[in-house]
Amino acid sequence: MNLNQVTVPARDVAASVDFYRRLGLDLIVSAPHYARFRCPEGDATFSVHRAPAQVVAAGGVVVYFEVSRLDETVEALQGAGISFLQEPRDEPWLWREARLTDPSGNLICLYRAGVNRLNPPWRVRGDDGPGRAQAAAMDSFEFTVGDCGSIDRFLAERIYEFNVQATSYADGESFAAVKRDPSGTIVAGVSGYTWGGCCHVSHLWVSEPLRAQGLGRALLLATEAHAANRGCKIILLASHSFQSPAFYEGLDYVRQASIADHPLGHENIVLAKRLA
Repeated sequence: MNLNQVTVPARDVAASVDFYRRLGLDLIVSAPHYARFRCPEGDATFSVHRAPAQVVAAGGVVVYFEVSRLDETVEALQGAGISFLQEPRDEPWLWREARLTDPSGNLICLYRAGVNRLNPPWRVRGDDGPGRAQAAAMDSFEFTVGDCGSIDRFLAERIYEFNVQATSYADGESFAAVKRDPSGTIVAGVSGYTWGGCCHVSHLWVSEPLRAQGLGRALLLATEAHAANRGCKIILLASHSFQSPAFYEGLDYVRQASIADHPLGHENIVLAKRLA
């Protein structure tokens, strides 16, 4: 846990910016209601946010502790009996935050910002120049290996928001269908999504003992029926050369492209089928 950010309320953000810049702090984020500075020594940051006069007079300081494994830390603290005002959530300013108070009522924020604390996309570009800012950003990338599900979902949601704005198609919907054995274990399934008149099959799998018995074909036909009900005109999917491209071609899927060496020594084949 690293204490590297403090936020204080301000009646006049512009006046506060001028004051703290004269103190020697480097302005890195600037908005009418908010400003963030980098301290000239080390990499701690300091912020001011616009607040009513009564809030300024009563305090309103927020102390930020950055935590690399935020969700796990919050869960552990809750297990130890500590209550939170806010569970971890992704904020519009690209920080993931959880909030609580100390026994005196002071507001504490546990958060994870990674590169977006010192180098958000909207960083003010000043005397440091783009080269230094880019190097600083690369040095502070937070790489996660293994279970990246929450990050993957966050990125997918942001990309979908952009796609909706660009195309006006806001009908994206995930789907999945599975078959289970008597014990409840999944033995076959398909998943994907529909969006903008298209259906994308992400995964189709049948357990080895049940292959070559028509189950994969039935799953794909069920997917085509679902896509048609959703108004889709085309289905897209991909199959590695060592998987089942011939299976899809036998069901009227047509090769659109082949990507060599994905993985090395094999191809990734993109196929599509037009729906009537």
